[in-house]
Amino acid sequence: MSEIYEKWLREYGRVFNDPRSLRTRPCPSCGRPGLRLLFNVHRTDRSVGWAEFWCDNCRKGIFFSRVSVPDWGESVTTEEKRALSSGEAPEYETIPPTTYSD
Repeated sequence: MSEIYEKWLREYGRVFNDPRSLRTRPCPSCGRPGLRLLFNVHRTDRSVGWAEFWCDNCRKGIFFSRVSVPDWGESVTTEEKRALSSGEAPEYETIPPTTYSD
């Protein structure tokens, strides 16, 4: 697993355990605060989905599936995401779990 991806996963764990810190935690890529987290859920089961975790500053981030969606989590269905531009994740560079050198 790439080192930067592991940093993003650790940061996700910190934010998941302390959601109030989301906007103030430093980005694993650029070091500036401004992280965002959005859970994409199915319209009939909002308890499980996939997470999009990115930085508003450098526009880098990760996504992964089959995560529990916490009560505090901002979530959106695919249908809602298409209809609402304010709640959707912007374009960001996805950091892969592995690199060619791994």
